[in-house]
Amino acid sequence: VDLDGFAGRPAVVTNGRNSLVNTALSLPGDATVFVVARPLSWSNRILSSTGNNWLLGWWGGRQDVAHFDGWVGPWNAPPATANEPIGMMYSAVIDRGVRADVFRNGAALLSSTSTTSTPVGLAVGGWAASEFTAAAIAEVIVYNRALTTDERRAVESYLAAKWGLTLAG
Repeated sequence: VDLDGFAGRPAVVTNGRNSLVNTALSLPGDATVFVVARPLSWSNRILSSTGNNWLLGWWGGRQDVAHFDGWVGPWNAPPATANEPIGMMYSAVIDRGVRADVFRNGAALLSSTSTTSTPVGLAVGGWAASEFTAAAIAEVIVYNRALTTDERRAVESYLAAKWGLTLAG
């Protein structure tokens, strides 16, 4: 834990050589996932699953990507810019088998009706034994249901205020 890792507050900081995992998390149904993080390098995954091919936010030197056992949007999003001075918040609302919606700083980003898997286990800073990234992970929140639009916006507002982020729109 870095005591000044994100917006002057403590954060979990990964070094790009390993990841922090929770294999016990299992979401067999719907889910809503939030992550607030600041990449320290743009190499690979910041938030990922340990038991299936699931990632949210960053991958392969790119930001604004999501893969829920299939690409939620284009895998070849524009390359990320060099180390953002502030972090970003990604939100994913997954109505399993129906729809997945991804947001960045409160703005709609990606949507899919075909790739709607939820994470099986959770890892910050990498995936399994590879695809590591150095990052300051401020907060991860997981709900075991698809939040309503008002509920999602309330959590995003809370996280934006707490971590000094500006919500879109």
